[in-house]
Amino acid sequence: MLTFTCLSFDQLTPHELYAVMALRQEVFVVEQNCPYLDADGKDQDSWHLMGRNASGKLICYTRLLPKGLAYDDYVSIGRVVSSPSARGTGAGKMLMQRSIDMC
Repeated sequence: MLTFTCLSFDQLTPHELYAVMALRQEVFVVEQNCPYLDADGKDQDSWHLMGRNASGKLICYTRLLPKGLAYDDYVSIGRVVSSPSARGTGAGKMLMQRSIDMC
């Protein structure tokens, strides 16, 4: 069972932002060895879709970018990430369906 929350950057609490950044770094930087500047200036104008498990732990996330932020004529879904602990549970599929619905 996942609970999803979608918040603007200004609505994120410091604890939520920390959890998002930690998950993104765990997967993109450490696991995938893709060192890049994650703080790219687009988070502030995006929506942040967070999936939490029954105990409240953030296990999946996407960044939803409004039209014009990444592509002139399209909204986009980025920073798609699932915790290694959630792989094979269907969390990623639920996350992507919810992301598409939100767009």
